[in-house]
Amino acid sequence: MAAERRHIAGMEGLRALACLVVFGSNAHHMMGLDFAGRLWGLDVAYFLESSVGVLVLIVLSGALLSLPFWSRLDTGVPAISIPTYAARRAVRIVPAYYACLLAFVVLGGSAIPIPDLIAHALFVNNFRPASFYSISQQFWTIGMFVQFYVTLPFVFLLLEVVGARGTRAVAFVVGLAFGAYALHCLVMTTLTDPGIVASHSTLAHLPIFLFGAIAGRFL
Repeated sequence: MAAERRHIAGMEGLRALACLVVFGSNAHHMMGLDFAGRLWGLDVAYFLESSVGVLVLIVLSGALLSLPFWSRLDTGVPAISIPTYAARRAVRIVPAYYACLLAFVVLGGSAIPIPDLIAHALFVNNFRPASFYSISQQFWTIGMFVQFYVTLPFVFLLLEVVGARGTRAVAFVVGLAFGAYALHCLVMTTLTDPGIVASHSTLAHLPIFLFGAIAGRFL
């Protein structure tokens, strides 16, 4: 039973489908492969360009990563260690990501500016217009996910500080999601030229991640 609670099998299939959609989107958009036509009424090209795969992965991350935090909040038992949480996230992301960065450095040589490389190594490349797409057009999402991983413990720390439990905690996270959405709308309408950093920011996607965390409460 303990092993069953640690693993939700249905999520693996959903994650696999989301990864395939992301791969298909990049193959269609970057490699010029022609995914055209309809599949049971679904416009394949439009579906691949919709970024729905990335959105599903964001929701899944919010849902699955929030599970031990919800458990701790509900029971008061320290079911998760922040250092352990950080180490697990690092093992998942850092080795493969740094290996890819190294490959780009070897292949690109001096063509990659040092500030861009530092920004990517620190997972803040999505904060700079110059480094947003500079090394790889996909790496902006890596920085975004890492920033989500850092944000999540603070969300639950805030819930503990305000003493929110049960339905109140869910309502509080819903409020945070709407607040993040409103702030993003304010940024987009206030800036004269918001650009890619604002439109594709972590703030822009934070409501989706928090929606996943809310879903995690019901898992």
